[in-house]
Amino acid sequence: MQLAYHEQILTTSNTKLASVLMMFGARLRKVLPLEWIDEWPDKAAFIAWRKTQEPKPKATVFFNFEPAGLDARAIAEAFESKFAEEEFTNLLNDSGMSEETRAKLLAAHSKAVAANSRETLTAREYLMGMMRAVPETAKWNRVRGKGKGQFAQFGKQATKETIAEYLSKI
Repeated sequence: MQLAYHEQILTTSNTKLASVLMMFGARLRKVLPLEWIDEWPDKAAFIAWRKTQEPKPKATVFFNFEPAGLDARAIAEAFESKFAEEEFTNLLNDSGMSEETRAKLLAAHSKAVAANSRETLTAREYLMGMMRAVPETAKWNRVRGKGKGQFAQFGKQATKETIAEYLSKI
């Protein structure tokens, strides 16, 4: 599951899951709705990139949502489920309802899935547009250190002195 809660922020880097969360009513935060981080595996890779601009870093975009009023864990579990449709069909088959009612319910379910799929695709297009609109100056650099969980993170516009100071700490 690709969800994390931090300081009342629901965060995911999975654009498909972010789109589904939006379809269920999740709202991006007004302040820092997304965070773009270019990541290097170590200092040497970052320093080499500063000289040649190659190879390109691994980019990760985090979408930050307001978690209020949303059961994000249940939505994420359903999102990752491989058996949701099978579970729904089994529930209908075990319900004892008439074949006509069952057929009507299946048709209504299919319409709801189609409409929600359209909403999800629209939300994904919106998120992708936001990603394309992020200026280079709003992105972050993250350089991994040698220890587990050790990294330095600084803005793209950081001075050479700031970069040197941060890198010296990992």
